[in-house]
Amino acid sequence: IIGEIVDPACWIVNGAKGESHKECAIACAKAGQTLAILEKKTGKLFYSLSDKPGEDSNKGLVDYIAQTVLVKGKVFTRGGAVGIKVTSVEPYTAPKTGE
Repeated sequence: IIGEIVDPACWIVNGAKGESHKECAIACAKAGQTLAILEKKTGKLFYSLSDKPGEDSNKGLVDYIAQTVLVKGKVFTRGGAVGIKVTSVEPYTAPKTGE
């Protein structure tokens, strides 16, 4: 998934994302809010999931809030909700065309 790490509550309610919302999203994540990946191509929101109850599903994501990233993992869908168990996350830069 190529997208932006966001606070899903602020994104759904206010459309908040990007650099202007970064500090708020970090504070919310530190307070326990589960982060999500907003897919760039489709606008679909993927909630970050963990394997075990009580495990931090934001592990590895907080450092990338408000950045475009490439996230890999296993996607799950149930009842209209979509989540991903993240196996890797890294900064993403689109390939240059025409060179």
